[in-house]
Amino acid sequence: MKLNREERALLDGSQGPGRVRAMQYLVDIGEGLGAERMVPITRAHCEIAEGVFAGPVAENFMDWPETFLEGVDRFAVPTTINSHCIDMPRAAAAGFNPEAIAIVNNTQPKSKERMESRGGITIYSCAPLGAIPPHFGEHIAITEGGVSHYANSVIGARTHHHTVGSALAAAVTGIVPLWGRHLTENRYGQVIVKLGDDINREDLDYADLGALAFWVGMKAEDRIPVWVGLDHMDYGELLYWTIAQSLMSGYDMEHAVGITPEAPTLEAAFGPNKPAETIVASKEALEETYRYLTSAKESEIDLVVMGCPHLSVGQILEIARMLDGKKIHQGVKFVCATNVCIRAIVERMGATAVIEKAGGIVTQDACAGTCSQACLADTLGISTCVTNSATAADYIPGISGGKLLVHYRNTEGCVEAALKGRVD
Repeated sequence: MKLNREERALLDGSQGPGRVRAMQYLVDIGEGLGAERMVPITRAHCEIAEGVFAGPVAENFMDWPETFLEGVDRFAVPTTINSHCIDMPRAAAAGFNPEAIAIVNNTQPKSKERMESRGGITIYSCAPLGAIPPHFGEHIAITEGGVSHYANSVIGARTHHHTVGSALAAAVTGIVPLWGRHLTENRYGQVIVKLGDDINREDLDYADLGALAFWVGMKAEDRIPVWVGLDHMDYGELLYWTIAQSLMSGYDMEHAVGITPEAPTLEAAFGPNKPAETIVASKEALEETYRYLTSAKESEIDLVVMGCPHLSVGQILEIARMLDGKKIHQGVKFVCATNVCIRAIVERMGATAVIEKAGGIVTQDACAGTCSQACLADTLGISTCVTNSATAADYIPGISGGKLLVHYRNTEGCVEAALKGRVD
């Protein structure tokens, strides 16, 4: 690779051993991928595993980040951090017992301190870009599949779905190899996605959009899809639409004609490419995905988790309206996860008080369930949950080792299950 003076200086040791290792790591990646040079980034988003997982998995990740952080007192660019495991001030209300809290306290404080002490922005979120957005065309380094998809697709910033290691190396050095999605020619669509004639867009909530996007990910595989006929999507819908496609595909961006910035028209979205296939997302596909994402057999439930990725203001207000004047079934924990910024807003608006009066909880900066309740299912004694998140439904059974199984429902179905204590 061709390195400039500043980039070569990162390898000479004058800026500490961490930056040498991080830079060499990125050079090796770039050379392996055929990149000719590096490109400066404006921000990074890191997912430090010991702060997300609990127990032995977390402890196995306690030391490796020091490889890139040794001698580094500040990140080179503004750096946000993915959700941690438990919102400690609200841990008991979210259903965590003292044993589970003690397990997480072995790793979470150290994880937070190591990032905050180097200037990490203290919004711990799997949806940080709604609060601190980049701009169109910015080169950034993002780990966490939903965040990278959202950045590429909805904002038009340029990133890859980085590994935990490469995102941290980018945060330390402020650069990444110039390849792939950083280049315009690699951002054009390849397949068309249409809604079936038996689907009315206005009837789809964000859980439905997530389910259809999950199904399209399986069909499109590694090809960038271009959706037509969605007409509109709000912030929350865009979050759940982008992250669901990241779960089952090999691509890290998508377009929606008339909605995402690089797809003002179908022709602009495809550029020099010709559509290789038209995929029709039908009602049958929607129903098939709901069945696929439902692993639970028992009708009685222990837990409802919403907020994977973290809920928007509008989504929390919608949940509060559904719960106003009602009571969640005794024995069911109802968890709505979001970040510190959005929680502050909905608290001022009175939505958290409504949800808490009903028996639920709005947590901040913590995972909604995939890397918290799922990792601690044995300790918590839970076995069946309900969610409107394709991510949670897909991840929870595997992460829990089959101990916590899932019913996938839309938002209304999740609230109804919480009130009844079961699914029908």
